[in-house]
Amino acid sequence: MKDEHIKVWNKKYSLIENEPLGGGGNAKVYKVKNQNNNNIYALKVLTKNAREPKLRFVDEIKIMLQCKEISGVLPILDYSYKKHQYIMPVAQPITEVLQNDDLRNKMKKYAIMKSQREAM
Repeated sequence: MKDEHIKVWNKKYSLIENEPLGGGGNAKVYKVKNQNNNNIYALKVLTKNAREPKLRFVDEIKIMLQCKEISGVLPILDYSYKKHQYIMPVAQPITEVLQNDDLRNKMKKYAIMKSQREAM
């Protein structure tokens, strides 16, 4: 793995898989385990070493911290501005969410209510 510095992050999280869960043009996301409670999380790591991506990454952390109370926004649980990394819950794929019968029933109920409102 190229990013040796993330095998153990902040002396609290250890890397589970060498392959990233995902990523984009400026960052990669890895699956990590909290060494204190064995919970699984996602670690987002900036991969670009240029000034502009670093500034945007710090802004991303600040904005996400401000939005932590918004439903649907994954909260940042731990972060480092200096290392340009942060910890968040692992997002559940939408395909898994949609397999949940309770959610499917709520969506059907919402669709019925919406169509009834539109018919008024």
